Amino acid sequence: MLVYVVIAVPATALGLWWMRRNYRTLGRLSLPGLSALLVMFFIPHLALDAAIEYRPLSSPIALVGITLAALGLVVCGWAIVVFRSVKKMFCLDHGALTTAGPYRWSRNPQYVGYSIFLLGFALIGWTPECMIALALYATIVHAMVLTEERHLARVFGDAYTVFRNRTPRYLGWPFPAGRQRARDRSQ
Repeated sequence: MLVYVVIAVPATALGLWWMRRNYRTLGRLSLPGLSALLVMFFIPHLALDAAIEYRPLSSPIALVGITLAALGLVVCGWAIVVFRSVKKMFCLDHGALTTAGPYRWSRNPQYVGYSIFLLGFALIGWTPECMIALALYATIVHAMVLTEERHLARVFGDAYTVFRNRTPRYLGWPFPAGRQRARDRSQ
């Protein structure tokens, strides 16, 4: 498990560097940039897999895990369907700003849904190391989200600013028109 954590640091640095470079120069991800990003994103999954103890689904925690994993997949799948573009999903084309469906409650419902799935998966075979793997995943995703937000602000301008001010980054109720959180005003 420790090897995945050690590998995650340079892989994340390289993936984020490539992502930022591609967004600035091309306005989208290149195939090598997407590959670096996928490697960066996949490492926490390997760590989680190494941390889980697979056992029969007999405990209440495992049943909660199954429920959360299923819910997470539904949310992630719904967000992907509403997104309507595989190219857009993999940052190869920015298309139009998506603000409908689950994007009313989260600017990042795919990440939220997948995070709920991973939490549920971790609960099925919970070990203390699972918390490290989940924290690694959350850190990497948050860094990706911050990079994506800067790119979306450049691409969509005022439309994204309105969306950002109205919609929580991860999960919550939409803010009333004209009202925004103090920390979002400074961004």
